[in-house]
Amino acid sequence: MILNETEIGAGTETPHGWKCRTCGSEDLLFDAYAEWDRENQVFTVQSLFDACECVACGGETKAVRFELAAEAGAP
Repeated sequence: MILNETEIGAGTETPHGWKCRTCGSEDLLFDAYAEWDRENQVFTVQSLFDACECVACGGETKAVRFELAAEAGAP
């Protein structure tokens, strides 16, 4: 499944992160389609898929989005 901007949190003002649903690690590798931007000499992500791999527990997982302020205990 390809995620849209709302699902990945693009454009949100609240700082957020992603963690493994299984072990809670933030060390995740995401599958994505990227396009080469010749003018700026960088890859631009066009699509991000919902499945990812957790480096910590070594398996495929789904990422869980969390707000950084909420995790730190800020109001």
